Amino acid sequence: MFRSLQFSFLPGVCHLCGLPSRRAIDLCKICEQALPWNFRACAGCAMPLDRELVGLCDQCRVRRLAFDSARAPFLYQDEIARVLSQAKFRAGFTGLALLSELCAPHFARETEKPDMLVPVPLSWQRMMARGFNQSALLARDMGRRLGTPVRLGLLKRRRNTRAQSGLSRRERLKNLVGAFEVREPLSDQRVALIDDVITTGATALAASKALKKAGASRVVVWACARTPNS
Repeated sequence: MFRSLQFSFLPGVCHLCGLPSRRAIDLCKICEQALPWNFRACAGCAMPLDRELVGLCDQCRVRRLAFDSARAPFLYQDEIARVLSQAKFRAGFTGLALLSELCAPHFARETEKPDMLVPVPLSWQRMMARGFNQSALLARDMGRRLGTPVRLGLLKRRRNTRAQSGLSRRERLKNLVGAFEVREPLSDQRVALIDDVITTGATALAASKALKKAGASRVVVWACARTPNS
């Protein structure tokens, strides 16, 4: 309601180009169409698919992941990479809210609705240094838009791990072994794990293993963007 009232007096301004959006969203149609959408993606890991593939990528056809599926409406490149980087390192909350608004309708199309949204947690050291958890902010906003409960604090980091950037997939997996714990049983609960970006999937795998170990019957990974070729 606030957004519609705001738009009736102050037309939206595009977050990307700075021109009037002429819509009840801070994104003009031209910029929205130019975004790196991840329309043709693997249902298992959200990796963009080659033209000849449908459903699952070659790796997901032969391996079993700890999570049941992954969705990422965008590719982590161009303007999406810039917006997410600003959100994470420069507290660009306006861009984060815009991405949540764009992604929520795609997640709402899931046939099997989650019982809860659970953000990927930061270690307390990184939380103190940054002052916020971008995944928790996304989860809160998406939960409000989708009408789904958000469980902050349910999933915890047991230890402070090395920064994942710069590590290979094997190093990332090793770095996150036993890094997460769930604070209460999840008897047959369906969980949507919320993150900003899926890179190698190592974080999603480690967190999903902890959620499944706690009793979750289904874990889906919902992220804003997917890093291609990782």
